[in-house]
Amino acid sequence: MLGKSKAVVNASDLAIVSYDDYRDTFSVLSLNPMAAGEVIYFTNNGWSSSQGMFNGADPSQGAGNESLTELTLNQSITAGTVISSNATSSAWTWTNTGVIPGQVNGAAVFSDLALNYQSDQIYAFQALPNNPLLNPTHFIYALNFGNANNPGFSDAQDQFTGDIPPGLSLADKGGAIFIL
Repeated sequence: MLGKSKAVVNASDLAIVSYDDYRDTFSVLSLNPMAAGEVIYFTNNGWSSSQGMFNGADPSQGAGNESLTELTLNQSITAGTVISSNATSSAWTWTNTGVIPGQVNGAAVFSDLALNYQSDQIYAFQALPNNPLLNPTHFIYALNFGNANNPGFSDAQDQFTGDIPPGLSLADKGGAIFIL
């Protein structure tokens, strides 16, 4: 369920500009400045509009059915900065190991996104720190790279599908949603 957003990163502030499903990496581009201290989560769990949550999200499974990683901005980021999920910098920190906080009897860990070559999604969002998949507060960006069987966004039914989350739409300007 969506909680009260404390977000400073808006849908027009960040775009996912590349992904590599072989190396399980992706890059984001800051379209506007972003402040130090911002935390952004990325998942390839599909959004289920009918359930109002990420597919597979559960109090005891912090990573859902797929993967969850966390980006923390250690310094303010200027517009035009590219941040790759496999790059290190003093300006940001990727959390892709360690137990996801807030799970009830769960031991799921942060990890790199395991991107499926057949069809997948990447969602950028802000959330409460405890069990973020169950507590998104603000959606920033959604990328769908589908195939002939799953050409666009649709209600999440499996690892290949995912819908447009609240606050984003295909009509958004500035690239808030891409379908490749």
